[in-house]
Amino acid sequence: MKILIINNGYLSGISGGDKHIINVAKNWAIKNSVEFIIPASAKKYLTKNLKSKTYSAKIPKSLFSILLEYFKRVIKAGKITKKSPADIVIASSPFLYDVFPALAHKKKFNSKLIIYFHHVIGNRKAKTLRQKIQFKISKAMQELSLKLCRKADLIFTDNENEKNKLKKHNLKNIHLHPEIINKAIFSAKPKNKFDAIFIGRLVKQKGIFDIIEAAKSLNISVGIIGDGEEKENLIKKIKSENLKTKIKILGFVSEKEKFSLLKGCKFLLFPSYEEGYGLAIAEAIVAKKPVLAYNLPHYKSTFNNSIIIAPIGNTKELKKNIKNLMSGKIKTKEILKKYKKIKIYNEKEAADFELEKIKEN
Repeated sequence: MKILIINNGYLSGISGGDKHIINVAKNWAIKNSVEFIIPASAKKYLTKNLKSKTYSAKIPKSLFSILLEYFKRVIKAGKITKKSPADIVIASSPFLYDVFPALAHKKKFNSKLIIYFHHVIGNRKAKTLRQKIQFKISKAMQELSLKLCRKADLIFTDNENEKNKLKKHNLKNIHLHPEIINKAIFSAKPKNKFDAIFIGRLVKQKGIFDIIEAAKSLNISVGIIGDGEEKENLIKKIKSENLKTKIKILGFVSEKEKFSLLKGCKFLLFPSYEEGYGLAIAEAIVAKKPVLAYNLPHYKSTFNNSIIIAPIGNTKELKKNIKNLMSGKIKTKEILKKYKKIKIYNEKEAADFELEKIKEN
């Protein structure tokens, strides 16, 4: 069986969804032919047993160039897709640069279409005119994508809350996919460099600027792992607030280094405004570290009420939770008890489950 995976993101950093599709694909590739269509710069993320066809893509700076690059990726990926017959075509995200080429493939080769729809974008608050325009464009593109996704044979999403949202848009045959933890976490040795660690793309909706606000008046050190379009703005903000000794941007690090830093810290600081699941939270659970986050709808059921939560965007409450954790008012033993009831899957379990669902549909 031949599987074609269209995965045109990566320009603003690798996401949890990107990691997931790579992890299941490398297991599928043991007995099947698996090929990715990706930007050339993303090839470094694939494992050795995964084949790929690539095209050149630039990291956009201005709002106009973001839109231009977006449509260029659709066209470039589409040209490659038309020359790549397969039994199954997978859009690894609901973004149009994945969905459009995947739909074209289904139409030309009568392939089975699978879409990974990690989460529906909510109403984002913009602080600048550029952000306002960008968020409105993202929302409009998602509305179109939701209509196109009705043509999918199967949709995978992250949790029941997202599944219910997709049903309201008349999408059908939706299944939850298991989340995966990289096995490198088990052999990583703790490195005690920071009180807190953040893991994720450096974009506004991940709450990265709230980390600065929270760290201002607190005696804590924070290591920020990840990259993305807001990196330069984040660096400027850290500098202007004189927090260079307290907050360090580490960029991309190896999985083993990431897990060493996570195991060595006191807690995961993860004030994200949007998550389909929260892979960094699952990694913190395996590393037996408390998680401080905002109260997203699916956290309680998905993570067994184990997350130390604050209302979304409430940095005052976030700081209070940090103080209580650092002073010992919040008992970590109770958190660790709750962690024991949370199911975390390995790569093979997740890959087998998802491929079986794909074959059934």
